[in-house]
Amino acid sequence: MIKIIVCFILIFLLKDVYAEKRPEPPLVCGDFLAQIGLGRPDVQFFNCKIGSEDGGALEWLEAEYRVSGKDAVHVENWLARTANTSHLKFACCNWETNQKSIRGRGSDWYVVEMHSGETEIDRRKYFSKIPFMYLTVRHYTRTP
Repeated sequence: MIKIIVCFILIFLLKDVYAEKRPEPPLVCGDFLAQIGLGRPDVQFFNCKIGSEDGGALEWLEAEYRVSGKDAVHVENWLARTANTSHLKFACCNWETNQKSIRGRGSDWYVVEMHSGETEIDRRKYFSKIPFMYLTVRHYTRTP
């Protein structure tokens, strides 16, 4: 009987040792690029927000950055190298890349994309006339 009790106590005490450890997401919104060592002077952090959809099944923290139009090509190329995003493409009324994931420290993942706001500028050579483009970095804190 004592052996059984000892076994249950050991199982109870060791369950966390063998349990799968999940990466801890950032607990607060902030400058994720700086936090994971990818901050750049031409990418200016300006906001972070909390979002969700599907009744809370998906939840995330999303950092927002501004990129001056004159720096857009440099940041676009860096993003393509770092996250393997597509280059900016004009569709209808704005410029955008596809979304791609980058690995943070440990096993955290972030979804990144770059886009302009609505603009009539449809030629790359005129990027400098676009006041700002935007880079978003999203970290999911809950997924189904």
